[in-house]
Amino acid sequence: MRGIEDFLARIYDRTQRVQPQSAHRTVQKWVIVADEPTYDYPYKWAESGDWTATKNTKWGAPGTVYGKWGATWPTYIAVGLGSAGGTPTALVDELERVPVIFTYDWGYGTAKVRYSAKFNTKVGVGDWTEIGLFYDDAIVSTLDNCDGTAGWTSEQPSVKAETVIVRAGDASVSAYGGTATVSFKNTNHFDAYTNVFAETDKFQFWYYIDDVSRLTGTNISFYFSSNATTPTSDSYRYDVPISSLVDGWNWFSKVVNTYNSKVGVANVNNIVSFQAQVTKSAATTECLDKIRIFKENGTLWEYNAFTHTIEKQYGEVRWSYWYLQFDTN
Repeated sequence: MRGIEDFLARIYDRTQRVQPQSAHRTVQKWVIVADEPTYDYPYKWAESGDWTATKNTKWGAPGTVYGKWGATWPTYIAVGLGSAGGTPTALVDELERVPVIFTYDWGYGTAKVRYSAKFNTKVGVGDWTEIGLFYDDAIVSTLDNCDGTAGWTSEQPSVKAETVIVRAGDASVSAYGGTATVSFKNTNHFDAYTNVFAETDKFQFWYYIDDVSRLTGTNISFYFSSNATTPTSDSYRYDVPISSLVDGWNWFSKVVNTYNSKVGVANVNNIVSFQAQVTKSAATTECLDKIRIFKENGTLWEYNAFTHTIEKQYGEVRWSYWYLQFDTN
């Protein structure tokens, strides 16, 4: 692995030479790199840049050396699928937050430190457009990881655990082979959760459609329900325009209170069933993956919107590295 360290060091040192450094200023850089099947040089790297915010007081007093600035450095890195400029208080649409794995003295020059975090083969799949550092983890309750078919039914002819078309974990839930309206239904089989959420938090999941042109009408509707037997009762309903979908995977992330309708005693802290329905003109294959409730949590310490999209594929590992350097004067 020494080759990748040397490679990243050269990137870091090259960018540092063009950065003006004033006295007592903390210079911060980040790099995202994809692991390759072999260690042949050069390594594939996706993007590097400056953090947009400069919160030097968070990182320690000027002249502080590695290991002595206290326990308040960010311990989580997050990537998102939304894009925004400036220094927002939260990622526009956070996809995944993972902990720092290790920290150590980079060893190239004085008082340079590298932090690292790993997005493994089944985590954070999607088109990344933003990155941020947090001290705290996000608050997430998984309603169904969709690795099996327990609790799932469909008006489609077949339902199975799909192990090839996957966005997270080991499988997705797939319904296929027909033109029935109700694609997915889960009644009283979601995982119980104890985290407390509000209607300002988000419902999130992945939806796959093999051919959007076979969906008819205006919208596809998703129901999150507090009714154990009838998902369309006591529910939040979200209508997603078919025109906004693409062939393949689509990311669903909705603030709870942005529903198209709220019926009965729907309660974000008691979601026990789910339904997805859309009219079709021909047989389709649809999949669901990683259904969850997400709460933004912790202070966003640093943020950057990418200049281009970084694709994280299922089965691929990506590392994120970021650096600190303290001035010597």
